[in-house]
Amino acid sequence: MENLRMTLITVNDDLARQIAGASLPIVFVDENGHRLGQITQVDPEPVLPPGMSPEYWAEIEHRMENPGTYSTLHEIKERLGWQDQQ
Repeated sequence: MENLRMTLITVNDDLARQIAGASLPIVFVDENGHRLGQITQVDPEPVLPPGMSPEYWAEIEHRMENPGTYSTLHEIKERLGWQDQQ
């Protein structure tokens, strides 16, 4: 696991209220307007079901975003002139 370091910065109550009520992204600037940093929302990575590869998940997401036109096996067989063997 990474060794993450954290810096603790204490702000006054007025600034804390502004930050808490702000919409993201929040850009921090100094008194001269120089950009110091930014807070943006991070979308969490989905937790994949056991045994599912990231590639398979990407394909599922792709199909949900671009449903396209799909045919049933019966429709494909009919189109190709195949007959079920009995």
